[in-house]
Amino acid sequence: MVDKELSDFKTMVAGVLADQWGTATSAESGDLGKLWHVAAQQGWYELASSNAVGAIVAAMQELGAVACPLPLFDGFVAVRLLTGKDEVIADIESGALRVLVAHQADVSATEASYLEGAADASHVLTITSDPGRADLRPITSVEPMPGLAQPAWSNVQLGEPLFSVEVDQSHLNEAMSLMRLGLAVRAMAAARRAHEMAVEHAKVRHQFGRPIGGFGAVQQRTASCHIDLRAGDHLLAEAWRGCEAGAVDAGLSVAIFTEHACSAAPRVQFGAHHTLAATGYFEEHEAPWLFRRVHADIVRLALYPSTDGDVADQLVELNVSLPAFATTAVGEEFRGVVREFLADNPSHMGQLILADDHELTAKVAERGWLGFAWPPEHGGREATIAEQVILNEEATYHGAGLVKALSSVTLLGNSILWHGSPEQKHKFLPLVRQGQMRFCLGYSEPEAGSDLASMKTSAVRDGDHWVINGQKLWTTGGDTADWVWLAVRTDPHA
Repeated sequence: MVDKELSDFKTMVAGVLADQWGTATSAESGDLGKLWHVAAQQGWYELASSNAVGAIVAAMQELGAVACPLPLFDGFVAVRLLTGKDEVIADIESGALRVLVAHQADVSATEASYLEGAADASHVLTITSDPGRADLRPITSVEPMPGLAQPAWSNVQLGEPLFSVEVDQSHLNEAMSLMRLGLAVRAMAAARRAHEMAVEHAKVRHQFGRPIGGFGAVQQRTASCHIDLRAGDHLLAEAWRGCEAGAVDAGLSVAIFTEHACSAAPRVQFGAHHTLAATGYFEEHEAPWLFRRVHADIVRLALYPSTDGDVADQLVELNVSLPAFATTAVGEEFRGVVREFLADNPSHMGQLILADDHELTAKVAERGWLGFAWPPEHGGREATIAEQVILNEEATYHGAGLVKALSSVTLLGNSILWHGSPEQKHKFLPLVRQGQMRFCLGYSEPEAGSDLASMKTSAVRDGDHWVINGQKLWTTGGDTADWVWLAVRTDPHA
């Protein structure tokens, strides 16, 4: 699906859920069986046959926002594993066969635990790793497991397999990866909904005569949650697009997003609850139900273990690299050039050391990569944003000693290019292009840290000069700098 189709599909799913489920407060009493029927009628269980990973992800996001446990990804994974079983696939897609997916250690096991939606399901597709196979089994009895999840998880008894299919390692890996992806997506979406409510609450809830959103602690907590969510959006986009395209590193992309969600979703949810305060603990409010959904989904990730291990395991044991964010044809061609250059010119400094590798910096400057996005009249070649991102990304990944050289372009060079006087451009831009702009940041103050809104250092115009009055501290690299990029107030009332 293209972006417009995905957006329209997501809107349609939201409309169906609003009509058939309601808000997150419906988690305890919603009619999941009825929703399952409607979802099948709407074609949601046909998405696997068209490899519409983006669409199933979009649907899971809407389910998360209303804390709905519809096992949509179970049907998606089952259809992909049962290739060739056309009649069974047709029954799954129509809703006549309502299937859940469970990973079992023992092929002879006759029960499965911690299943979601089992009261409205008819079958379980059990997957085993040794031997690699999938068995479709009817559900013979369901026993609720009261606890955090709403509706409750279930322990189910299983009948004899209706049939079995062999599953090779690659398809087993994909199935586990997709099940984890679905849970992580839903958890992040539930946390996002809680965050959105917290933001709105911070605008209208007054304390000490002003909205609580005006207090620094609330602002910083909200900003941190927003960063977690936006990072998740980017990681998720790479993951589902990789799955849809059959990318070699799709599994690793999914693992990276999933590990981010494991820590970020609970963190965002707790942040939202902190902001909502007592409001978020009453069950008439959506927040408690979203809290349950976030933590229930994160806990259930353990039911679908990755056969390749976590991200660190894959990077070390499989000798792979982190997936590169897709950019453009020009960008990817440039990525190859940068990687070849860094392989031929390894840094002797390392990214954790803020002092640059002068020999490497000189070679990068000689290639014209410092300020290469600038107009030709200022020494650049108007490089694309993709190329700029790739240079910084690859330098960071390879631990190249280029921290200050690249930072001088971003922080100083670009600002001087667009806002500096002709004299300033003439003096400083060549230093930046040559990697010789030895600077430090003058931001932090004794009572403000890096909170620039609370900055007190002032600058008063005196003829051709500025008179600075104030104090800066914690100035990393100040002992080796020739210049300080100083943040001051020219208007004390602004």
